[in-house]
Amino acid sequence: MLGKVYPYYPLVLCVFAPLGFREAGRWLEQRGLPVRAAAGGLVTVALAIALLCSPNAFLRGVPLEETAQGKLAARIEPGASLLQYSHLDDGLYLATGILPDQKYFVRLNVDYAPMQEALDEAILEERTDYVLVSWRELPLGNYELIAYECGYDDENRLNKDLYLYRRRTL
Repeated sequence: MLGKVYPYYPLVLCVFAPLGFREAGRWLEQRGLPVRAAAGGLVTVALAIALLCSPNAFLRGVPLEETAQGKLAARIEPGASLLQYSHLDDGLYLATGILPDQKYFVRLNVDYAPMQEALDEAILEERTDYVLVSWRELPLGNYELIAYECGYDDENRLNKDLYLYRRRTL
């Protein structure tokens, strides 16, 4: 509760939502108010908030080819393997259609030494054809930088550095 907070953290509390809805329905019934109309209105408001207030709403309608992920995906050969060496997934797996083939395919937001060791080993042993690094350059391995794009994050918009590396022996 005292560490860094990500927007998806409250999702674990959603399991309690049905209890809250049930109690709200009882409260409305006791006052003779239409429960179904209130529920419909609530769903409409929730959808409007989700559509209009999403931190990624500014990207709605932008073609994939114009995003940083789309530009980087165009540089990756079909059938290649990919590893995101740095933090949470930046969307390149989705943009390329590549399924991760290793247990640790991104660096999650937890300090877990075996995860970082596995990622380092994958780089040093050249187990992957392409490597994506966010915010900083790749610190080790036999890879060459082939593309750089400025991506986005939820708070500061266009400011995330994305570095795409290709194994030199590819």
